[in-house]
Amino acid sequence: VIWNPDALRSLSFQLSFLAILFIGFSVGYMEDKDAVTSKDTEDKRLFLRFFTSGLRIFRTSLLLTLAASVGTAPLVAYHFHYFSLISPLSNLLVTPLIGFVLLPLSLFSAFIFLLTGHYVFAPLVKVAADISVSLVMAISRFPFADIKIPAFPAIVGIFFYVGVVSFLISNRKRESSPSPSSPPIEGGEITTKSPLPLRERVRVRGIIVFLLPPMTILIIYLFISIFQKKPDISITYLDVGQGDAAVVETSKGNIIVIDTGKTGRELEAYLRYKGKKAVDTLIITHADNDHSGGVQRVIKKFKVKEVWDNGLLIYPDGILKNVIHRSLERGDEISLEGITIMVFHPYKGFYTYAENESASENNYSLVVKITGKKSFLFTGDVEEEAEEDMAHLNRWLKSDVIKVPHHGGRTSANQNFLNVVSSEIAVISVGKNNPYGHPHASTIEMLGNAKICRTDRDGAVKISEKDGQLEVKTYKDFQFAKTGNLNGEIRNLKRLFEVW
Repeated sequence: VIWNPDALRSLSFQLSFLAILFIGFSVGYMEDKDAVTSKDTEDKRLFLRFFTSGLRIFRTSLLLTLAASVGTAPLVAYHFHYFSLISPLSNLLVTPLIGFVLLPLSLFSAFIFLLTGHYVFAPLVKVAADISVSLVMAISRFPFADIKIPAFPAIVGIFFYVGVVSFLISNRKRESSPSPSSPPIEGGEITTKSPLPLRERVRVRGIIVFLLPPMTILIIYLFISIFQKKPDISITYLDVGQGDAAVVETSKGNIIVIDTGKTGRELEAYLRYKGKKAVDTLIITHADNDHSGGVQRVIKKFKVKEVWDNGLLIYPDGILKNVIHRSLERGDEISLEGITIMVFHPYKGFYTYAENESASENNYSLVVKITGKKSFLFTGDVEEEAEEDMAHLNRWLKSDVIKVPHHGGRTSANQNFLNVVSSEIAVISVGKNNPYGHPHASTIEMLGNAKICRTDRDGAVKISEKDGQLEVKTYKDFQFAKTGNLNGEIRNLKRLFEVW
């Protein structure tokens, strides 16, 4: 940390530090217990001594791995949104293999490489690494290996660590101090008798005192989360680079995913963040990899109930097993609890005259409008030909929010279409420093007075409809920021209590 202070912000450093800290506390606990329970065993039989030693080693190993798991659990839950029930077992199996086989072989081979230029134990290192990874993968597939945990504010984790560490430190000091004397006897008799020794009563009070703040914060947060009014519709346009992916959440709990990005990794991470295990509807606008590349990942990782598309997609064999598949076209209208989904494009009589195959595929993108009290238009990658074909729909196209077609590219900049839609907010899903020059200056100009949000500049964009009003939040605004004034620091403090 002295050499590189930025290490403090590294998640790997934080996890390692917390694991070692809690292992240190557990070692102190074991020393105290061993001092009390350890007895001379010279007069015991060899087998019994061996058995007792084995139990002590197992207990010590289990306590160490439990300490590391508990110590890192809040940080893991905050960043990865799960609590592992199987990690103590995996640590007992995998850690010795890595610590006593893989790392020594790697370090020794690296040292020999510096002297000879040959990595002598490469085959053994590969075998040990493969076995380690295979063990972790196998254990992670156990039923009920973990518990999914939705996002919670950072302040909950901070209070947890402050409370627990303060208690452990104070308890160590208390344990090392002389035992308090017994209470005085009045009238020759003790008139009251506590079920716990004084030392244990002090320990219990200490636990209550130091765990009360984090538990209080957690209870208050859960109470507010349960009774806080949810938005009628909340849409998060994810930052997936040069691609598209959005998640629609309704007040009734419906989850609708529109496109997946190239890999689906960002989409998976966001759904984990929200504590979701299922997707009610997965809508794929068209087959381009930057929109549909993560389909298999999403279907594999989550229970997807329905898949909707433009009727032109071909899926790998078996991927849609136990999934309802719908092909949509212009005129389709689906009503869900609190929202309506209307389809404007494509239709059976539409034929594109684009000169290249890519543009042709883009023009067959599914175009849907989601309407509650406000309306949100999703346009895929449609280009001018398809936009001109839809422009006559006039008021049906009018939407409060538009996902700008084709990442704001020049070939999708159709003034007539954008005038008809006439959106208050325009979201451009685009990769930073992309080689295509998206979004094009002409597209930006045609959007006129609309508020423009860009994933390359703002990160993920969340637009919520509550009581007929739109609220915009961006990932950039959600992050802690360096500031030189009091108002900025107050804003940073508020972020400790916020979730996306």
